[in-house]
Amino acid sequence: MKQLILTNFSPIKAINLGSLVIEKNNRVNFYQCNGASMHHDTILVSTAEEEEAGERLIRDWVVFHSFLMKYKHSIYHYDSVRVSQDLEIVGECAYLIDYRDIAGKIYSFARSEETKEKVLDYCDLFSKYCKLLQEEKNVIKNFLLNLSCNYSCSRPINPILNNQYWQLMVYYSVVEFIIGKQKPCMCNHRCDIDECNFAKNDIDHKSKSYMQHVQDYLTLRITDDEIRNQYYNCIKSCYSELRNDIVHRGLVPSAEYTPQAANTTEEYDLSRSVEEYDKDFVALESLLLMTEDVARNLLLDKLFDTGIFLQLSSLKSTNISR
Repeated sequence: MKQLILTNFSPIKAINLGSLVIEKNNRVNFYQCNGASMHHDTILVSTAEEEEAGERLIRDWVVFHSFLMKYKHSIYHYDSVRVSQDLEIVGECAYLIDYRDIAGKIYSFARSEETKEKVLDYCDLFSKYCKLLQEEKNVIKNFLLNLSCNYSCSRPINPILNNQYWQLMVYYSVVEFIIGKQKPCMCNHRCDIDECNFAKNDIDHKSKSYMQHVQDYLTLRITDDEIRNQYYNCIKSCYSELRNDIVHRGLVPSAEYTPQAANTTEEYDLSRSVEEYDKDFVALESLLLMTEDVARNLLLDKLFDTGIFLQLSSLKSTNISR
């Protein structure tokens, strides 16, 4: 059984992944909308397994590849059109990389200081993936859900129905899985702390606040104070300002796009994004991208023990007029 899969980076050489073999194929023309098109490298994945078993293997690998390479095109078009082999070929694969050392491509498009000394092998990571519990694989699938992007055509700048807030909740739910549930206070309703009103009234309770629980987890995993504080503040904004209103009350803000002055650049750091996400469409986009990075970096660390946490990048919006 063979299948073509869209990808951002192709392997220089064929890679054996147990019962699967993946290898570079061609660069193809895909997505045609309003006269525009988009080119993708493709990977040919093959297996000697028969139809049903082979499809299960390929489906499982597509989830892994889409998550690891941060390329949701792979999974969305495998699911929607089962990318056929009659696509228009526009040339050879353009982005060939060594899959034995992909840390820089997993976390960014170029080597950064954080990934320079870390070697991550695609085959080793796939071996770890195959050993994950089904629950953990399901969390990866949840992360890959894309409510806020239409891959078949361009997205309107100022939509009436804006599902980016719900996309934020998808990524935040992944964070909640990673952080885990707190254990109940072991005081048996006899806390020595005077302020513990729960114990006084025989109510089961936690020994600390949820955000303190988050802080403790991040402190164990992230040594860099600045990056840890960024992740904490991003999670806090989702938990304190968005989660309850959106999930439990159905209250979704209505951010709108406000045109910038000609030939100007606006920068949206975490502080500005948190402050303006409810009224500024670009601030919402920035907060969404940051929350996605927080969820992905924490999930990569939890499932694959990568120990890499990149600083959150500001979003710059430029209006170019001629």
